[in-house]
Amino acid sequence: MKNMTKIMAVGVATSIVSLASANAQITAVEIGTANPPTTLGGYTMVADGADIANISGADYDAYIGSGWATWGQGYTGQVAVSFAASSLVIECSATSAIYFYEEPNQFSNFYMTATDNTGQSVTTLVNGYAGSSGVGFYSTVPGTYVQEIAITCTDPTGFAIGEFGVNSGGSFSGTIGAVPEPTSLATIGLGAALLGLRRRNK
Repeated sequence: MKNMTKIMAVGVATSIVSLASANAQITAVEIGTANPPTTLGGYTMVADGADIANISGADYDAYIGSGWATWGQGYTGQVAVSFAASSLVIECSATSAIYFYEEPNQFSNFYMTATDNTGQSVTTLVNGYAGSSGVGFYSTVPGTYVQEIAITCTDPTGFAIGEFGVNSGGSFSGTIGAVPEPTSLATIGLGAALLGLRRRNK
């Protein structure tokens, strides 16, 4: 039922950002609800949403408005949805810079955290009602690449990621794998997925 979904006013999201130290090789930044950047850390960025079709490990892929109700930035493409996994991991390939957007399943505020394999992290408060918020990672040392990013969300019913962009000439492998989850989450995964589908399709 529609009444099951808590719709909150979409405001400016606040965030807690763990910035990279000056000598780190990878920097993590918050993009927020702004439109995708044309440059990130000095790299020219290119939208790379087509790779979403090859993502594995998520529960399913959905289009905005069909399987996933809301997003922001005028984006209407695909997103990778997770209901059962405690986190998703993006594996990158020859990527000097990457950004993507995140949104929780429920129409309320939840914290989402993206952390790369070097420990650089950004945590953002994201609203699930058309409040998709972007984060980015980029290399500050030539020949060093973004390799792996894990995404988690405090929404127990799941989240989606999408609206990717990578540096010109770079790519991500298009594979996302689920990080092993606690048994309690595994047992409620199917129920959460079914509930999430009802909420998102209303």
